[in-house]
Amino acid sequence: MIHNKFITLAKLLRNEYRPIDEIASHRDSQLRRLVHHAYNNVPFYRERFDATGVRPEDIQTAEDLQLLPVIRKRELIDEEPHRIRDPSVPATTLVERSTSGSSGVPFRFHVDKSYDQFCKAQFVRPYLSNGRKLFDTALTISRHPPPPRKWFQRLGLLDNVVVPSHFAAERMLSEYARLKPKVVSGYPSAISVLANAISDSPDPHHLPKIVFTDSELLTPFVRDKLSQAFHAPVVDIYGTIETENIAWQCAHGSAYHYAADCVILETLVDGRRTKPDEQGVLVCTVLNSLTMPFIRYEIGDLVTLSSQACNCGRTLPLISAIEGREMDQVVLPDGGRVSPMAFLELTSILPGLAREYQIIQESIDDFTVLVNLIRPLDENERRAIVEIGRTFNASARVQIESVNCIPREPSGKRRAFISKVQ
Repeated sequence: MIHNKFITLAKLLRNEYRPIDEIASHRDSQLRRLVHHAYNNVPFYRERFDATGVRPEDIQTAEDLQLLPVIRKRELIDEEPHRIRDPSVPATTLVERSTSGSSGVPFRFHVDKSYDQFCKAQFVRPYLSNGRKLFDTALTISRHPPPPRKWFQRLGLLDNVVVPSHFAAERMLSEYARLKPKVVSGYPSAISVLANAISDSPDPHHLPKIVFTDSELLTPFVRDKLSQAFHAPVVDIYGTIETENIAWQCAHGSAYHYAADCVILETLVDGRRTKPDEQGVLVCTVLNSLTMPFIRYEIGDLVTLSSQACNCGRTLPLISAIEGREMDQVVLPDGGRVSPMAFLELTSILPGLAREYQIIQESIDDFTVLVNLIRPLDENERRAIVEIGRTFNASARVQIESVNCIPREPSGKRRAFISKVQ
């Protein structure tokens, strides 16, 4: 099984530079296999196909996916488990997966062991592709308890030491100093705790060669903080429990390469596919998950697929922007919605003033800015933050609250922007 995982990993790494027409041909072949399997073996999908009058043979390429309905998480949660997966696969051979519930809707599902091994290879790919070596020790800050170390990790291969995200900054810094990792990874907000401790310390500290972030929206403020504290490049990785890692940055720009050999991505506005470089809600089809299919599965994040190519040499297509959940958009007085990124551009104001911040839209006209301050704000700084809060609503009321810490959600994540407006 381990042997197969490393063979798969080698193939995935080669795929990053394969001609895009070869990737597309492979993608469509995998799609046809997936659609036929889902129709013949999974009751939920067979009923959805029949309801729309679509037969498996109607889906030949990624373009044909538009014939099928979009599937939302709630639809899968409301079904009996045996109806959303292949019931012929023995339950004793399945591997359970569970989403964090940070969207408000936790979701448990099962995959087969073969796909679980594939996911492990897919998970590792962005790290090796961006500079981690097989024998580089990594420190991961996570809410999850550390798993038992595998035999190959005890030999130093892909060794990964987990530090709990609930550790106090001093204890986190002590573990970091003891380990001296070549790689640091985890939620941006969790790594920020360590970055603050390093920046506040009068003593010099070991520096890693690269920092990887995942699972949260990486704001410019946090990216700059991590880059300055660790004096290392920051590479963001994008994925979900349902899809595994599906996109990642490289050293040549802020765009994300997405795994066109593993997933088909679509972005939709009001049900239609977007034009190139137009933002939309992300919908994902996972090509290799047969026992538990995800076909036109709505992720709920706002994403812009790029028409450009990267000059790094990779042929994988690009995502030019990932702007977080659709449900966490700023709600305007006229009922319209816009991305919160303009509100999160506090980079030019807060370095040297704050360790972390969070913006909450309490109502249409009321915003609260929680700030963990290094020193008190002067009036000019307060006024500048208020003006950012009024970017899209000139009459907005902006309250700034100084706090000792910003609480995490049960998932262990911390959102930079939260809208309470329905």
